Amino acid sequence: MDCKWKISEISCDGEVITHAKYHVIASEDEFQVETKGNWYFDAPKLKIPFKDVTEDMLVSWIENDAMNNGASIIKSRLQEQINQLSKRKVAVPPWLPQKFKIKEQ
Repeated sequence: MDCKWKISEISCDGEVITHAKYHVIASEDEFQVETKGNWYFDAPKLKIPFKDVTEDMLVSWIENDAMNNGASIIKSRLQEQINQLSKRKVAVPPWLPQKFKIKEQ
């Protein structure tokens, strides 16, 4: 599963980042799912100057914080959704034009 992250907003207490708003698009084969969320850091720390923080660093911090029993809760949920999509049976909704086949004689 390939995940593309985007951090759209952060909140700070001084120069310490306390919150990040994220958007993740996960794809596997022809399936794609996405999620948005807010991550509040339990123990905000800044080990490098604020001006040197990158989006990739923030993504890494969220992924590390989101680990539960060795698995990312965010990525696990996205993988569950992709797995469900791969099992679905697509049907044409009744309010849309229905497909039909002509019987050959």
